Amino acid sequence: MGPPGGLPAKCMYKPEGAFASSLSARVPRASHRAQWSVESFSSLSKGGHGGLAEGPDRDEFTSQSGGSDAAEGIFAFPKGSRAGNLFHAILEEISFTGDAPGIVETVRENLGRFGFGAEWEGVVTDCIERTLSTPLGWGFSLSDVEDKERVSELEFFMPLELLNSSMLSNLFARYGTGECGALNLELSKSMASLDFGRAHGYLRGFIDLTFRHDGRYYIVDWKSNHLGNSAADYGAEGMALSMSRSGYHLQYHLYLAALHRYLTARLPGYSYGECIGGVAYLFLRGIGRGGEGSGVYRALPPEGLIVALADLLTDGEAK
Repeated sequence: MGPPGGLPAKCMYKPEGAFASSLSARVPRASHRAQWSVESFSSLSKGGHGGLAEGPDRDEFTSQSGGSDAAEGIFAFPKGSRAGNLFHAILEEISFTGDAPGIVETVRENLGRFGFGAEWEGVVTDCIERTLSTPLGWGFSLSDVEDKERVSELEFFMPLELLNSSMLSNLFARYGTGECGALNLELSKSMASLDFGRAHGYLRGFIDLTFRHDGRYYIVDWKSNHLGNSAADYGAEGMALSMSRSGYHLQYHLYLAALHRYLTARLPGYSYGECIGGVAYLFLRGIGRGGEGSGVYRALPPEGLIVALADLLTDGEAK
């Protein structure tokens, strides 16, 4: 077989002497491991790095409690990320102040879109209507929020100067007593279990719902998580357990820090204390079914903590 391309043999390179020995690639002595990355709530909470490909978070498949009651209605609705996608899509598309037929049509279309049977139409429609009409504990319900005052799936990229798990847990430990009270004492304990290395680059996230009402800004996260088969499972105790197990406390602190930075840059005269109303995690299967506050987990971290967290994320130190 001749040389490639029909070249004469005399044109082929033939090493001689010492250069005739087999060659091998040199192994670099320096480490070239990339230190710049795009992080997310999930990557930080799970101890990994690089959340660039991660999209909006959806809900977990596992049930918190099997419960002794037989599952009926919304409690029997299938679990997992597909259910989360369904509820998120419906709540993005409907008008909060619109009429019921609009909700029914949107539910029907999305049930088919996500592969659920038509027999769930009444159950899901009832769940959505309860979500919109239930008081959130701030003196209003979502049905009072104008469409022009809300943004779904607000994506943010927040500069991340330098962060590791010990820096984050130390910050929360500082705010575990005093003005922050017992709740943040529990938060500081959960933050102490974080274990991720040096993070530098950007923090990326998607906030399910951001809205303004009476001059204040709020964050809402939809949760279709299955906590049990009765309304009682979606009371304060059940929601608190789910919040801790899933690391949602870290999530909403990061989201509030990002919103704080955004409004600081874009809203003249902004201050956290005057402009931030709070954050609510709405557990859709239980909202409006039990006593007051069922299915609604609310929080408003103190200004000092959120400002310090935003500074830590963007500047590498809490001022």
